[in-house]
Amino acid sequence: MLKDPVLEKLHKNARTGLYTLPKVRGMSTDRRFRQELSIQETDYRNLYTAAEEQNGGPAAQIGAFAKIRASAMIRMSGDDTSKLAQMLLLGSTMGIVDVTRALKQHPDTPPETKSLAGDFLAAQERNVEVLKQFL
Repeated sequence: MLKDPVLEKLHKNARTGLYTLPKVRGMSTDRRFRQELSIQETDYRNLYTAAEEQNGGPAAQIGAFAKIRASAMIRMSGDDTSKLAQMLLLGSTMGIVDVTRALKQHPDTPPETKSLAGDFLAAQERNVEVLKQFL
């Protein structure tokens, strides 16, 4: 468990992205979409590492129920790029809401975590704009 609630949200979103994106990429047949997912996965990996470094060690891993739910959603989308993009777009939007809400609820968040949250939000907003192209 992370000590900082905003950092916990960031780490949770990064874990989810790192679990989901390789699975989605493996199902897609669209080369451009797969390339974009690789870029997003790198962003999530960097966020994950930064969150662990700020915490001073590893955080809890993604739970079994969350893995099952994510896998089921991916399978239901099939290999249709538009449906996969929609699912990821919704996930990015949920991440934006989660982190924004956590920042508002915890105004005493350390500056380095606020900076990381700002980077995360900018990346997620970019992801939303890029994913719209695949709908």
